[in-house]
Amino acid sequence: MTSRRALATHLSQPLSAVVAQMLKTSQNFYGEMLIKAVGRTAADAATTGSTERGRQVIRQTLDAWGIPSDALVMHDGSGLSRYNYASAQLLTDLLRRMWQDETHRGPFVASLPVAGHDGTLGARMTGALKRRVQAKTGTISNVRSLAGYAETDEGERLVFTMIANHFVVPNTAVDAVMEAALERLLQTTRGDR
Repeated sequence: MTSRRALATHLSQPLSAVVAQMLKTSQNFYGEMLIKAVGRTAADAATTGSTERGRQVIRQTLDAWGIPSDALVMHDGSGLSRYNYASAQLLTDLLRRMWQDETHRGPFVASLPVAGHDGTLGARMTGALKRRVQAKTGTISNVRSLAGYAETDEGERLVFTMIANHFVVPNTAVDAVMEAALERLLQTTRGDR
């Protein structure tokens, strides 16, 4: 039996950098591969990861965090399938949980697009919301979503989720409504709420 030796080794970027690339630019292929990797990491490392095993691990994680996983139907890792469903409450709970996690908060928030600055929000929210919103966009035909964090005039950090379904107007009209709602929310003083 001949011994084996490595001819070359290539290490990927850290997971935080891979996730940032995925979230900032909506790299759907990364999402598909990460769900499989999550499944492989949790299972026997010698096995091949799968979307099904990744879904199981995600459900187990949500349950461990106290976030009801029954508000999530996940068909794929990219979010492009019409068979994916997530409630606004689930997304809000997940964002709140990540904010409370001091270990992961920094890398997670840094991975989100910044309004008027980079990623999928680089050309959006360039006025009053510029750099005050960090959020992930979601888009498929007749579905538009925005979920993340926003900072009020008083410096308070808010968690928000907005989802529009079955609309018959252009995407830009839906974006304008979401952005107007955020502007109003961020201008509201604590005494007005």
